[in-house]
Amino acid sequence: DHRKSQRLNHDQNLFMAIAWITKKEKRYFSMFPEVLFVDCVEDTNNEERPLCTITGRDAHGKMFSILRAFLPNIRSWSFRWIFTYVLPNIYSLDVLQKVKLVISDGDQKEYENIDVSMEHVLKNAIRVRCGWHIVDRGWVNQGPKSTHIPNEEFAPYYKEVKFNIQNWIYSWMKPVCYTYDEFIISKALLHEYIRSPLILERLGENFVLRVEYWLRNHVLVHQEKFLFCKRKHIRHFDEYTNSKHEGTNLGLKYNAAPVGPSHRLDSSTAILTSNA
Repeated sequence: DHRKSQRLNHDQNLFMAIAWITKKEKRYFSMFPEVLFVDCVEDTNNEERPLCTITGRDAHGKMFSILRAFLPNIRSWSFRWIFTYVLPNIYSLDVLQKVKLVISDGDQKEYENIDVSMEHVLKNAIRVRCGWHIVDRGWVNQGPKSTHIPNEEFAPYYKEVKFNIQNWIYSWMKPVCYTYDEFIISKALLHEYIRSPLILERLGENFVLRVEYWLRNHVLVHQEKFLFCKRKHIRHFDEYTNSKHEGTNLGLKYNAAPVGPSHRLDSSTAILTSNA
C-alpha cells in the first residue's frame, strides 16, 4: 500500500527506517552494558518520523547513546524491529546478555516488545517502569486536583501533602527501602498518613478517596516493576526513572546546533550524531 501510494516502480526501494551508532558508542556500551533507557521523541525532522533513542549509563553517572533510529511510526512492529532485529545485529549477544535493567515509560507497544526481546536477546535483563511516569505523570492524569479540596486557603497544604505522598512512593524505588518487609510497613504507614485527621479535616474525604484510588489502581499495580527490593541483587546503579534519558534527549535536540521539524533526515542525522 505504501509503495502504491508513493507510485514507486518495481526497481525503486521504499525507505522504511534507519538505525545508527558510532564506533565510540559501540565500544562504550561494551564497557557499561548494565542499564538501558528507552524513549521516543518528536519534532526532529521534516518527515514527522519519531526518533527512538536508547542510552546507557557509566559508573561515573555519565549518560551515553547506544542507538538512534528514525522510525516510520510508533506501532508495535517498529519496536519489534528495534529490539529483536536491530540490537542483535549491531551488538553481540555476549554484550546484550550483560544488560541487567531496561527502563521504559508506559507505552504499551514499547514495553511489550522489550519483554519479547528479553526472551531471546536481553535474556538476563529485567524491565522497570519509569518511576517519574508512574508517580508524577500518574498524579497529573489520575490523582486528585487542587480544585477538589473544599477550601482554597488550604492549597499550600495540598502541595505539601502531594509532595510528601510522592516522595514516600519514590522511597520504595530507592535503597532506603531495602527489603519487601520494609515496603509493607511503609505502605501501611502511608495509608495511615493519608487518613490522618489533619488531612481529612483540611483536604476532605473526597481527596483521601481519590488518593487511595490512584494509589491502588495506578501505582501499586506496577510495584513488581519499580520496587528496589526486587532488583537489589543486580548491578544497575540504583536507576529507577527515565529522567536522565530525557535530559540526554534534550541535549541531542537543543544543543548549540539544534534539530527541529524543518530539518531533512540526512542533516538531522548528522547533527544528532555530532551532538551525541
